Amino acid sequence: MFERLREWRAEQAKQASVPAYVVFTDLTLIALAEALPSTDSELLAVSGVGLTKLERYGADVMAICAVAPGTHDAAGDPSGDPVGNG
Repeated sequence: MFERLREWRAEQAKQASVPAYVVFTDLTLIALAEALPSTDSELLAVSGVGLTKLERYGADVMAICAVAPGTHDAAGDPSGDPVGNG
């Protein structure tokens, strides 16, 4: 899960032309991978996540966290890619 979040963070940082830690620090990614938040409240409870990051990244993070290895995403895609990129 941490690696999935790290890859997603790298893409977000690249798109925004900012260092990866500006999106989320490694410690926050670790906390997200452990907590696997599925609601706004659960996401906000993670250290390093505030309202701005919830609004900006919340949906993506929760979609990534919702797809645990070996499960299917909401569309039934067993690839584990919450965006459907296979």
